[in-house]
Amino acid sequence: METTNKANTKSPAWVNALHDKLSLTDIKILEILNENGRISDAELAKKLGVSMSTVRLRRKQLESKGILRIVGVIILKNLNIPYADLILHIDNKKLDKYYNDYLPFLLNNEYVYEITQYLNNTVLVRAFHKDYQNLLVTINEILLKGREVVKGYRVYVAGSTYKAWGKNII
Repeated sequence: METTNKANTKSPAWVNALHDKLSLTDIKILEILNENGRISDAELAKKLGVSMSTVRLRRKQLESKGILRIVGVIILKNLNIPYADLILHIDNKKLDKYYNDYLPFLLNNEYVYEITQYLNNTVLVRAFHKDYQNLLVTINEILLKGREVVKGYRVYVAGSTYKAWGKNII
């Protein structure tokens, strides 16, 4: 691993959290791509002071290891599209049904754009729709389908998002 100089990155937190897993160059690549996923390898190389082939090789390695995936993110707030967070508490005795039936349903639901499972079998499901009435219908469908495995839930309709994916979006 390269020696890490926190002054060389915009976010010392990235170096602090990742320095024992990635090189400083890889951390900087991730940091820059997080700010602008459309930056070319040539521009990235120039910012880092390394060759374009070095950047391309390292980026491809990060992608092949599953560490990096470049995706487009829609800022729903800026489209005035309503979205909600559902916090689901999964019954520990029904985990087989959760993994075999309910999780595939959530993964295939076109109005669910994020699913995060926490260590205590709590699941965050983020859903959206074109208006609040349809969002409510989607939320009800999600909860109805999960009635056998969800032992408790809370629904939070989003008001504002100020920071997401490491960026201020207001």
